[in-house]
Formats: sequence, structure tokens, C-alpha cells
Amino acid sequence: LFSPQMVAQMAMNPKTRPFLNDPDVMAKIKMCQTNPNLLPTMLQDPKMMELISHMMGGPMPTDEETEASPAPAAASAAPSPAKKEPEPEPEPEPEEDLSSLSPEERAKKEAQKKAVEAKSKGNDLYKAKKFEEAIAAYDEAIEIDPTNMTFYNNKAAVYFTQKKYDECIEMCTKA
Repeated sequence: LFSPQMVAQMAMNPKTRPFLNDPDVMAKIKMCQTNPNLLPTMLQDPKMMELISHMMGGPMPTDEETEASPAPAAASAAPSPAKKEPEPEPEPEPEEDLSSLSPEERAKKEAQKKAVEAKSKGNDLYKAKKFEEAIAAYDEAIEIDPTNMTFYNNKAAVYFTQKKYDECIEMCTKA
């Protein structure tokens, strides 16, 4: 979790850099490096929570949020058995007006839309556990728009589910 590369990334981030100068935080990082099973106990520390949040790509909580919010462990300790109401059907998005775009921009938008449709098809196939067909749909999306890393990540998820870890890593690296 706290690999040397991750610590280097934290050192380069102006929001997390000061934490690495804190001896308590560094001691906890070293403890987690030697015994990852200690991580849940480290999450009680707000500074460690901020670092973990950063590493996972989440927003960095402000000082006010850190002090005002209760500990996350306490909030999740007693989940309420509330019944989930069915979600209403999402309303279809209105068609985007492409008339103001240049022909090149319009073509690009239409291609992106087709790529997202292929990805959605892949998502449905993935949920149905039709993995080979899902990979083909994600490949179609990648072929249309090779700049969208979501398509590569979704394909990596299929490989991960199939326990094809080398292919999964390759897709993550491409993303």
C-alpha cells in the first residue's frame, strides 16, 4: 500500500508533502509497510485517512471536514437496516445540439458517443458474465476512441475477473 513509488508521489504533492515530515505519520507508514494488517488501526488517525484518500484518488478533506465529521469507523460500525426503495428510471438525456460545431468537432463528438455506447454494451455483457463478448465490446470502444482510459480499465476488470492478471496489468498500464 505505501510502496516507495506511492511515498514519492505523496512527497511531490503539495497537499500531502507536510504529512511526510511528521514523524508520527512516517512511523505509521513504516508499520503498515512491514505489517499491512495494521492498516485498519491506522485509519483512526485523520492524517492517515487524508493520505489514504489521496492515494485512492478521492478529494482531500479540509481541516473543517476532518474535525466536524465523526470517525468513519464509528459511522460504519452500526449500519442501519433501511430498506432500499427502487430507483426511478433515469430520464433520457436530451440530444446535444451539434449544429454549432465544426464538421471535425461534430465527427469527434459522434465518435465519442458511439464509443460510449460500445462501452455500455460491454458493461451489460460483463454484468451477464459474457466476458469474451464484453472484451470485444470494449475493444470496439477502444478502437473508436483510444484516448478514453475508462475503456481500458473496464477491459482490465474483465481480465481481472477471469484471473488473467498479466493481461489485466497490461490494460491498466495502457490506461
